[in-house]
Amino acid sequence: MATGKDRGGIAIERSYGIRRIGTTAWLILVPCLVLSIVPAYTQISLEVGSSTGSALFELLLERWYNLPLVQLKYYGAEIPPDLRYAVGRVLVELGCVPLEDRETSYKLFTNQTSDELERKIVAEINVHVHRDERLVDFRTFSCGEEIIFSIPADHLNFENLSLVLSEILKRTGFEPSLSEESAESTETKRAEFQKTVPDTVFVGRDGELKIIPGYGLPLLVSRNLDYVPGMVTFSGEVYDPKLKFNTQDDLLRALYEIPIVTSGARQLYVDRMIEGTRTIWNNLRVLAIWDNIVLFADGSVSDSSLSWRMKVSQTPVDFLVYDGLLTILDVAGNFYVLDIKTRRIIYNDRFPDFKRLGRTESGILIETTDRVLEFGKTLKKKVVSSFREPSGTDRYLYSQPVYPSVTRLFRTNFGIFLEDTFIGNEVFFFFVKSNKMFLLTDVGTWVLDLQN
Repeated sequence: MATGKDRGGIAIERSYGIRRIGTTAWLILVPCLVLSIVPAYTQISLEVGSSTGSALFELLLERWYNLPLVQLKYYGAEIPPDLRYAVGRVLVELGCVPLEDRETSYKLFTNQTSDELERKIVAEINVHVHRDERLVDFRTFSCGEEIIFSIPADHLNFENLSLVLSEILKRTGFEPSLSEESAESTETKRAEFQKTVPDTVFVGRDGELKIIPGYGLPLLVSRNLDYVPGMVTFSGEVYDPKLKFNTQDDLLRALYEIPIVTSGARQLYVDRMIEGTRTIWNNLRVLAIWDNIVLFADGSVSDSSLSWRMKVSQTPVDFLVYDGLLTILDVAGNFYVLDIKTRRIIYNDRFPDFKRLGRTESGILIETTDRVLEFGKTLKKKVVSSFREPSGTDRYLYSQPVYPSVTRLFRTNFGIFLEDTFIGNEVFFFFVKSNKMFLLTDVGTWVLDLQN
């Protein structure tokens, strides 16, 4: 490493694009590398009901906090949840555990004192989010000198975060688990390290303690979501395709072998429908199931009996079921309303500039680029207001809504999020049943109560 004095600081030059002059560093953009799957990180005080659950909870967290700790402090008006998640995930891959709230975290342990945990802190990193300047600063102190690395928000990705956080840990005297060797050796070290990472403690909306294997962070808490390990089908079975895969392609192949719906001799899979061993709807991809209504990628509709099928639209983009009606906005901007009981299209229109569908107590909403249209039960439309960005868009550094809009999902540079919770890198399938939405992702099945 080339070093040289510059106004009391050190100039650092690296082949990967970091250049630090004085006490400030700028990191230029390098290609994004998507790493292993771990969840958003939240620390709160918890009460676990059963003694067995409490013992398991304590055992897992004790395993985590036997690893070196990094104290994190965030500064800014509103900290993007995708940034908080990504920083924690990268630190774990570097061999440390993120510690965001010392006082709350200490209350979670009975076998270690505050002093014992304090001694395990190998670095303190302050993260400053400047939304107006689209900039994120990472600050620490080493040998009496403040070290600042700044990453423009446009350049934030896992690889850049890993480079910066790794450099900060080295400057504080800690050698990260992943070095800047060849990509192959780094991937091998990462895979070996992930095998030793303890399971994640999850507490969801039902208040029950659950375990998520292989997530890579100590604790995940959600007040709105529940989690089921494996893939839940509309018929009520639970499969664990992770037993059969080593790569994402293996997971997809295992997923395609799971019957989402079984009705007599007929079975419906994510990408096709079969009857016995004979494919009767070949390669007809299923988009979703909503209270027995099955929607296919070609715009055709059936129900969970799989005894009939009718063509309604072109490829659906956004859709929802409301008060016995299936509403579809397709790729060409066509809007269709299907009466589920009579199987008749009772309304159609065209909105080529549509953004998304929504619903209120009084009807259906269509948001276009410049206005919001409301359709009551008589399907008479009226203009409600001017268009507004989806709620939650500005919470993340960068995001795009995921269709259908009712899922309230956003895709960011660091994965797919539902509100503050990272749920995976890919949503394979979703269905609605008994007013609950089930999201099948590469980390399991997430359940959201639509009444809330």
